[in-house]
Amino acid sequence: MWAYGTHNKGGHFDRYMWLKFDVSGVDPGALTSATLKLHAIISSGTPRSCDRVFGAHLGEDTWDELGIKWQNQPGFAPAAEDTVTNPRNFSEIEFDVTDMVKAEAGGDGILTVVIKSEDSCLTDNLSAYSRENADALQPYIDLE
Repeated sequence: MWAYGTHNKGGHFDRYMWLKFDVSGVDPGALTSATLKLHAIISSGTPRSCDRVFGAHLGEDTWDELGIKWQNQPGFAPAAEDTVTNPRNFSEIEFDVTDMVKAEAGGDGILTVVIKSEDSCLTDNLSAYSRENADALQPYIDLE
């Protein structure tokens, strides 16, 4: 069970991706790695001469897919757990979310990850396929 949402901050390109995963069946003691995998659709930014950095942040679970909006989004950790620099269009993007999964699996069993620009470039934009995609392009967490 997981949900996905993208929300704009006043402008067309300033977006946060909210993803929710059920990690209640994960044994935190046996987990050696957890990698969040997204398949980018669009990755762009202005100016093109700077590095575009996107981070994975631990978020609060108090949201649902149909109700989240920019004005009512819950909080999330200010520091990114992991970052990706200059992802390309139509590429697979990976974030190390091992510590997040371990914490949430040992807690309430629900993991929220917020993907956002780390403000390296003006109007950073990253869009990824959601769970509605019929192919194998949906976001998922690879557990080892």
